[in-house]
Amino acid sequence: GGGVQAIWQLRFLRSITGCRSIILKTRTKESAEAFVKKMQQSDCVIDREWSFEMATSETSFRSCQLIHTLTYAREPVLGLSDVNTQLPLHITAVGSDSAGKKELALDLLGLSDLRVYDNREQSLLRGELQGTDFGARSGRELGGLIREAAAADAGGAILDSDLDKLLECRGAMRRFVAERRGSPVTFSVFDTSGMAVQDIQIAKLLAQTLDAMKEK
Repeated sequence: GGGVQAIWQLRFLRSITGCRSIILKTRTKESAEAFVKKMQQSDCVIDREWSFEMATSETSFRSCQLIHTLTYAREPVLGLSDVNTQLPLHITAVGSDSAGKKELALDLLGLSDLRVYDNREQSLLRGELQGTDFGARSGRELGGLIREAAAADAGGAILDSDLDKLLECRGAMRRFVAERRGSPVTFSVFDTSGMAVQDIQIAKLLAQTLDAMKEK
């Protein structure tokens, strides 16, 4: 994908990976070129740090260990034959949640060691796991997984208010899941739905501002 969401994904990924090489695939060559141009000419300095290679075939992604899908796809854009599961691999499916959403093929989802989502019901009804029983069998909600892993790593309960400890538990999550499974996690999938908390707070602020203006 090459929309606004792709820009923000890269901005956030910058803080957790030293890799600055991107293999880009969009629906057309023209849209891919437009995205690269936008990034290279961006007023935001960090957008210009990335180097891009256009995907010329599905096998372009076989060298990737981190893949983000950001599409409106109703048919899989990524299947098992497109990736190399012999390498450690993580896929984040970001595409817009709606009835019929399907970015990842079932054979790819089925092979993953760990499937994580923001909200189980959302993922099963409108997200990447709709029409499957993967989530019911082995999926985990991200919030619960973070708390359990952080608590296990710290040797005690972690409160939601302990943000620093929660944010530092990326490694703890992999160790925690590996211990539960009895083997390392080498292939994980995260179906992100996005949470509406920020939208709600923005709406509240706008409503309060309008009320204040009416009172004047």
